[in-house]
Amino acid sequence: GSVVGSPAVTNASGIATITSWTLGNTAGANSLQASATGLTAVNFTATGTAGPATQMAVNAGDGQSATVGTAVAVDPAVLVRDAFNNPVAGVSVTFAVTGGGGAVVGSPAVTNASGIATITSWTLGNTAGANSLQASATGLTAVNFTATGTAGAATQLAFTVQPSNTVAGAAITPAIQVTARDAFGNTATGFAQNVQLTIGDNPPGNGALDGTTTVAPVAGVATFSAVDIDEAGTGYTLVADRQGGPPITTATSAPFNITVGAATQMTISAGDGQSATVGTAVATDPSVLVRDGANNPVAGVSVTFAVTGGGGAVVPTTAILTNASGIATVTSWTLGAAPGANTLQATSGAITPVNFTATGTVGPATQMTISAGDGQMAAAGSVVTAPAVLVRDALNNPIEGVSVTFTVTAGDGSISPASPAIVQTNASGVASLTTWTLGITPGPNTVRATSAGLSAVDITATGT
Repeated sequence: GSVVGSPAVTNASGIATITSWTLGNTAGANSLQASATGLTAVNFTATGTAGPATQMAVNAGDGQSATVGTAVAVDPAVLVRDAFNNPVAGVSVTFAVTGGGGAVVGSPAVTNASGIATITSWTLGNTAGANSLQASATGLTAVNFTATGTAGAATQLAFTVQPSNTVAGAAITPAIQVTARDAFGNTATGFAQNVQLTIGDNPPGNGALDGTTTVAPVAGVATFSAVDIDEAGTGYTLVADRQGGPPITTATSAPFNITVGAATQMTISAGDGQSATVGTAVATDPSVLVRDGANNPVAGVSVTFAVTGGGGAVVPTTAILTNASGIATVTSWTLGAAPGANTLQATSGAITPVNFTATGTVGPATQMTISAGDGQMAAAGSVVTAPAVLVRDALNNPIEGVSVTFTVTAGDGSISPASPAIVQTNASGVASLTTWTLGITPGPNTVRATSAGLSAVDITATGT
């Protein structure tokens, strides 16, 4: 402090008085001494008290971090002082949350002898991130505290990027993301256990989830950029779960669809390798199955069938659309008139064609005609050309293995084998006697050829 009016001279009453004594700026004890030559000094004391509050500052608890929904470790406190920085007791300070949610306990708080006002607790809000608190007192500039709320331990998983409708066998895009969250829904950035995807219960088909189905999260987020489902279906869901570790609430995605891709392959569905009588339709109508790259049947694909060998005909000759099962079927395939190999080809755009084969077999015998030995003339009792007949079906194809009976019916000649002779037709449909000897009496000679179900044939010769 300081004095004014020193030295002072005693008056008629022996009193010496200074003009003023101004105390120092620091609250507490002050002392003043009066001295005069030859006299014992006199000491004065005075106590300096804090002036009115003029300033407030953070004393403790600013810039902390704590788990969301919990109290910070250090209770926020302010220091209130006068103009000379002396702490001021008894000042009422109000603490109020100004950001981030949360709550305070113990507001308003009154400054103690040290000028400090402290609340009981500051509990942060439930959302991770910035929190703010303000301390205010009448006539003073407010003071602000900040704190950061950090996510708690993971308690649940959530799809933050849902799976979208995708073509079968193709990677689901955009990449699926599964986020670990705490009890308040904040991203649990410290979660580091692998997350695994599986297809949900009651899938619409037998599709399998392929690709990288287990992923390590980064800052609590697992990104699945290489997963696909190989079978088309409507209403698939995926389930996300942690792989190992304590239980956590799993997540189920929103429904999504896997669609059929473009047709890339065609295979025989039915009707290959059959046999049928020439000139008739095969029993099983040929059909093809058209599929995409993931083997899903593709509907609505145009397929054209055309005969490529053996004659015959296919109905229709125009394009046929595959049905919901990816199958295109002809109405009929009639084989050609000649026995043997028949071929049919199915084509569809740039897809590799498919070929069917069928074997045409001869029909039942319907006709028998003379092949050799008729109308000869030779000396009675001589050997002439052996009679032969040709057995054919309705389309004139020779038939092997038909039994033909040869009988001498006029002229008393003889045949070999002996009459009646049963001979089988050969591969050319011909049944032939070994010999025919005319009768010894000049005149007509006849050998009759018969076969069940066929008109008889008479082979004649004249003996001279």
